[in-house]
Amino acid sequence: MKKLALISVILFAACNQPQKEKTIEIPVTHYYKTDKDPVRHAIIKYDAYRDSNILGAKGNATNLTKADLLTIEALIKKETSKYNQSAKGKLITAPEKYYKQLISIIDHENEKIVWVDCACQVFGDDWKKYLLNANDGGTCNFHLKINLTKGIVIGFWVNGLA
Repeated sequence: MKKLALISVILFAACNQPQKEKTIEIPVTHYYKTDKDPVRHAIIKYDAYRDSNILGAKGNATNLTKADLLTIEALIKKETSKYNQSAKGKLITAPEKYYKQLISIIDHENEKIVWVDCACQVFGDDWKKYLLNANDGGTCNFHLKINLTKGIVIGFWVNGLA
């Protein structure tokens, strides 16, 4: 009987141990879907020829985690709020609803850098595979360069109006 009680205590203690949160790596070209919205994130594979100009450096492609995406969303919200406070024209409303294309690298300083293209609307599914190339669109199109390792926005650009 004592053995049964001891086993019960051990099993109870083991079941009450906090579980470590698993890091889920989201592979390149995977589309992240929230529970509430349709697909809003497209992770585009890094191409040194195409992307070293926008990322400002060459690096190695890397995956993004769910935690990375949450940090990116928080930084976008913070940066668009800052933009809206000083904007003289149209504001960026509901940035969480924008479609986002993300390219991520580990740069020469071993820091995770992410380029984010944001668009208020897309047509078809090509945005999931190919970078959007909008030269205007105003607040419907904006871009960020983020240093995820440091948790800071390096650059923020809003497209002009045609």
